[in-house]
Amino acid sequence: MFQGKYKSIKLDKTDVMALRKMKLPYIGPANCQFVIRNMGGEAIKCDRWVKAFMEYHDLTHSYLISYLKKKKLPEGLFDLVIWAYCEMFVKEVKNFNEHFSENFA
Repeated sequence: MFQGKYKSIKLDKTDVMALRKMKLPYIGPANCQFVIRNMGGEAIKCDRWVKAFMEYHDLTHSYLISYLKKKKLPEGLFDLVIWAYCEMFVKEVKNFNEHFSENFA
């Protein structure tokens, strides 16, 4: 299913696409990213918080990924930290700008 990968840390966007191609019921694009990330792979689930972050900083998904690679930050870690912070403190997307500044990234 995942091209013979037996270590979850090796899972990446190609495995997200493999999961999407299976067309499992109730498993859309964001859930595929979530599954791979939760299995230990490197993926960012483009949920409301990641989308708000990219919009706030005027970033594309591909630029965000390349920026994280350049800084040697795991995609899954970034995703988890943004999600946890926003769920705990921001609560609603409309409050996003109150919690972040241009100096954040």
